[in-house]
This record gives sequence, structure tokens and C-alpha cells, in this order.
Amino acid sequence: MPIHSFRSLFDSNYFVDLDDGEAESLAYLFSQQNDFLISPGDAITYKILGNTGRTEQGISLEEILQKAGLSRDLSWPYTKEFREKYSRDGS
Repeated sequence: MPIHSFRSLFDSNYFVDLDDGEAESLAYLFSQQNDFLISPGDAITYKILGNTGRTEQGISLEEILQKAGLSRDLSWPYTKEFREKYSRDGS
């Protein structure tokens, strides 16, 4: 899906905090049939996933590390709690 087509799905106010790289990543994710995951460090990407019913395609760095059997103290934007909060806010 081209970025301009992806952006046209949302109100322009939604994209104030979304940079072109994030938009491109989301447009690619939305155009695929496979179950790709995205691990952003910003709220707007999780909000978009929540808004479109794709919360399961977001994963925090904390969750990735846990799946690998690792743990680290991470700042708020990289936690599961952050992902869940902003995914809910978007839906």
C-alpha cells in the first residue's frame, strides 16, 4: 500500500506525530497478508494499530526480550504496559 493511500485512511490530525518512516512501516505492514509485527517506541503507532483492530501486530521491546529469555530495565516507551495503554487509547 502506498504511503499516501495509507495516510488517506485517517484524519490528518492523527499523523502530527507520525514521521514518514513510521508511516512507511505501517503501510507495508497493512499491505501484507502475513502476520508481521512492529515494535515502535512511540505512542502514535500503537494508537493506529488499536484504531484499526491490529493490536496483536504490535510488540514491545520488553516482550521481545522476554520471548528470548532475557530481561532488562527499560524506559516506559519500550514496555508492554506502554504498548497496551496506547493500543487501548487508539481503539
